[in-house]
Amino acid sequence: NRPTPSAMQSSPPQVQPASVEGAAGASASASASGSPAVGKLCEEGWSEELEFIYQLLLSEEIHQVLATADASWDSNEEMKSKLSDRDVREFIRVNYSAEAGDEEEEESVDDDSDDAAEDAGVADDVRLRLKGGRRIGIGIGSAVARHRRNSPQSPHRHDRSHRLSHDNLRHPPADEDRDAPGILVRCLVPALAEEAKILGWRDRVLEGDVTLSLLDMAREVPDPLLFVAVFAFDRHGLLGEFGVGFKRLQAFCAALNAGYHADNHFHNATHAADVLYVSHLMLVRSGIVAELSLDPEHVLALLLSAMVHDFRHPGVTNNFLINSQDPLALTYNDRSVLENYHAAEAFKLMQAPNLDMLYYLDGKGRRDVRHLVVTMVLATDMAAHFANVTELVSTAPKEGSHGRAHESSHIESERFLAILLHAADVSHPFRSLAAHIEWSKRLELEFFAQGDIERKLGMPLSPMCDRTQAGEAGEAKFAAQQVGFISAVVKPLLEGVCMHLPGLRAGLMDHLEAALDYWQGMTEPEAATDASGGDARGGSAAASAAAGEELPPVAPQALEALATALRDETSSGEYV
Repeated sequence: NRPTPSAMQSSPPQVQPASVEGAAGASASASASGSPAVGKLCEEGWSEELEFIYQLLLSEEIHQVLATADASWDSNEEMKSKLSDRDVREFIRVNYSAEAGDEEEEESVDDDSDDAAEDAGVADDVRLRLKGGRRIGIGIGSAVARHRRNSPQSPHRHDRSHRLSHDNLRHPPADEDRDAPGILVRCLVPALAEEAKILGWRDRVLEGDVTLSLLDMAREVPDPLLFVAVFAFDRHGLLGEFGVGFKRLQAFCAALNAGYHADNHFHNATHAADVLYVSHLMLVRSGIVAELSLDPEHVLALLLSAMVHDFRHPGVTNNFLINSQDPLALTYNDRSVLENYHAAEAFKLMQAPNLDMLYYLDGKGRRDVRHLVVTMVLATDMAAHFANVTELVSTAPKEGSHGRAHESSHIESERFLAILLHAADVSHPFRSLAAHIEWSKRLELEFFAQGDIERKLGMPLSPMCDRTQAGEAGEAKFAAQQVGFISAVVKPLLEGVCMHLPGLRAGLMDHLEAALDYWQGMTEPEAATDASGGDARGGSAAASAAAGEELPPVAPQALEALATALRDETSSGEYV
């Protein structure tokens, strides 16, 4: 029996913030207007301001927040049965009137902020009086702001920026423990008894050290995903911007750690922390936030996508799920099966209020960030790799251009961030050599585990999944595969990114060349023993290049055939 939103059609009463005198004035005004019902309410501590809030709560959108968002209300049938006009008015009066807030505000709100609230009007006064963590009141401030933007008298009514609006932020944005870095350090130092070591890891994360290895960190820090998340979020100002505190971030990372399968050699929580770190590193070292004028919502979406991009990964490829007619493949119609699954499971996880990283965003803001996260996670599908590289190269600033990347390329910020996440996902070849080798070996073991399952099920073994080929000959073959992967997949992608963000070239490209030289060196013994020259071109080519010899040209048809073969393998999810 809720009143329809038509009650909101008329303009709200223009009143000053509630106070003892304001309530009396409102009462007098109501009596003068000939409204005995409102006058009686004012005599009991009601005011026109609270009446306005009440009318907002009765509108369709806000009433849904009131009736369904707060878990304590949902679980209390007695409370729901008492949602009469009188009870709701009483609840608002007790919690949000001037008298209810005076005691708490004596310590947190000074005279200057009270004066500012009086000048700002209803919206700011309501924001000041709402209690942190009460879901019932979170939507009120944004509802008032939304009404004011749409008001004919509002100078901002038609001022719609292409950027995500901070009006999408619910008020108050305040988990009470927003000093997450300090809390984390205090928690870790007593446990590890090595403050210098923890502070050293902290400093390297904050500066975006290209030599940092998450595998090494995982051996010294109990929860690398939480560790990187806390300092990355703090470095980009997201803890204060979105009100996310340590407890929420800690609970979210604990849930992610539980969802990432620890028995996966590669696709586990440490890999998620690694991708999160590289995403943060690219933001810090490239200057892209200022370059593309990114909003905090964009940065939040990128870091959140990195954290969840392989959530609940089963340790097998898309191609395996499709060929085995796995229920996941049937659910997602054989299209980006795992990527769709990761994104869906992440948002299912965030339905729990204490795990919701978008808790303080209202409906539109939440939808915007969710759209960005889903887009970015889907972009990690290797089937889109060559399209990503082509777009990077075709939209790169022209040589000699003095304009910014985004001015000359016309690539959308959201699209570029999605490609950055894809680059972070396959970034281990342009990290420290020791970390790259270990990640490569881990991926090989995960492929072998899939091959064991395929053999048990009587399925054809996928490429690189046959454990029986391991050994000395297998090592040379594995090295040749790494040369192909780096040369044909990772290097063009990193080159394309660096065309847009030249600041990333130093360090990252050097690490990639070192990795390429290492694997080419692993193929040289095979090349030396191949008297006919055969197919062992990795080592001979490297030797020729080292000797300064000019390499023979490669026929365009051969390059096209190679590109086609790689495209087929990557689109099936087997190559990586």
